[in-house]
Formats: sequence, C-alpha cells, structure tokens
Amino acid sequence: MRPPRAVLSLLVLGTAIQAIHGEGPLGSWSPRDLDGMTKRRWEAATNRTQEQLLTLNRGLKTWPEACEVVTGAQEYAGSTEFLGQVAAQLTDATMKRLDLTSRLIQWERVRAGELIFPGRGFVVFDDVFTVAGRANWILRTVTEKNFGFVKPGATEDELARLQRTWKSYLAGEQPAEVELPFRSEVGGEDELFDLIAVEVIIRSLAPSEAKQMLVRTCLTKVGATELPSDPEQPAALCNPDQYARMFLRQVTDVEIEQSPEGWSAWWAENKDRLRWNQKKGKFESQPASASAE
Repeated sequence: MRPPRAVLSLLVLGTAIQAIHGEGPLGSWSPRDLDGMTKRRWEAATNRTQEQLLTLNRGLKTWPEACEVVTGAQEYAGSTEFLGQVAAQLTDATMKRLDLTSRLIQWERVRAGELIFPGRGFVVFDDVFTVAGRANWILRTVTEKNFGFVKPGATEDELARLQRTWKSYLAGEQPAEVELPFRSEVGGEDELFDLIAVEVIIRSLAPSEAKQMLVRTCLTKVGATELPSDPEQPAALCNPDQYARMFLRQVTDVEIEQSPEGWSAWWAENKDRLRWNQKKGKFESQPASASAE
C-alpha cells in the first residue's frame, strides 16, 4: 500500500514534501536517496529565510538542493508576499543541467537522454533544470494548486501566461486549474499515467553502459557485487528493469512477458493507437480501423 497522496512522510528525516496528484514517489523514495543528504542538512532546509530560498532557487546546482528549496518553502505557505516573489521567477528560463540526479525522474529529460530512468525515484512534472520550472514546482507544492507545468523548451509567452495566472490566484482570484488528462478509477501509480512515461520506460529496457553504471553504484551502496536471482533480496531493488516491467504491466494491456526488443516492436506498432481506459487504469491498443475513426 502506498502512502497517502496528500503528504508523503519523509520518515527518518522528519519532515515532508507535498506529493500532489500525478507526481511524487514512484516505486519507493526517501531523502536517503538524495546524494549527501543527512538529517541535520534536511532539518536545516526548513530554517532558511525567504531570501535564502529565493536566491538558492535561482542558482542551485544539484537535485538535493532543489528538494531542500521545496521543503523550506513549505514553511512560508501562508506568505503571499513570498509566493509572489517565487512567481516572479516564473519567467526566468535560465537552464542548468543539475548534478547528483540519482532517483530524479522528469519524463521529458529522461526521454532526451539527460537523465537515466532509475526504476524507482521521485517524479516531477516541471522541468527542474530551469529556474522557472523549479519556481512552478514550489508554487504547486506549497499551494496544492495546479495551473500548468513548465516543460523543457517552454516559450516566453507560455511562461508569461503561467505567471499571470499565478499572480491572479495570489491576488485572491480563482483561475481554473489544469486537470491531468489521464485519471484512473482503480488507483495505481498515477505518475505513470502518461504516454511519455510508457515510451521512456520501454526505452529504458535496452542495455546501456549508463544503466550498468547506475546498477553498479546501487549495488556498492547496499554492499553487493551483482544482482541476485531472487527478486526478494534487497539488492534486487538495484535492478531498474524489474521496476520497468512491473510498471508496464500496470499501465498497458500487454499480458505476455516481452523482451526489450518485443516491447520496442509493440511500441512502434501501437504508440499512435493507444487509448486510455479510465475504468481499468491502462493504455489499451486499439485496432487500426478504430484508432483512425
């Protein structure tokens, strides 16, 4: 059973990041997965001043720092002035590829080859490689409102439009929120309810040196030298393919186990005729004639 969606407790580190519908931990995740994170460092994040958080968001260099900013910002959820200053950063498209991105999942960045799909991790829909994307993540997390996402390549007009919406909300208006396109009546890992996610996970099954390096690093951390044959062993959690196959079973109607080549062939054949079944929480392949209608 997965934790409640409203607030995901960060257990040993004693605080929380809001996990709103459609994003958050996939598989499993905790601040222990952030490189270099300690209890003292995590707690210090909640004691930063507003100006420190705003400055750090503009110039941070790592994924752990991005998580610290979001955590610290929640301390100022009642400050319209602070949130307005965060909204002022929404038009800053400055981009920097973050370091220490272990367990970060941003689907478009993974698809572009800028991140490695880790099997389990924390899904963020906004582009946290940009100041604007991080600002929007902060605002959505703190307010639990969603007026859209900052995706890689967002234009000046798109960012300006999003900024105007946030400003109107902070001024007391009630702009319409953005609904995620795929919802399920049966629950499940809703971070997966996206065709980009399906494509990324299928691609991740192909062998690569980057994936092997990811596995070796994980095995070293758990004191193992190779992946075990028993999937119940702790070191088996280092195998991203184990998660990938499980996720694909959850969100597609494919019932027979497939090789990486088989999945690639299935995607090539069906990607343009997949339809979402809300009652089942799955993407289902439609006959060519039905998809053309």
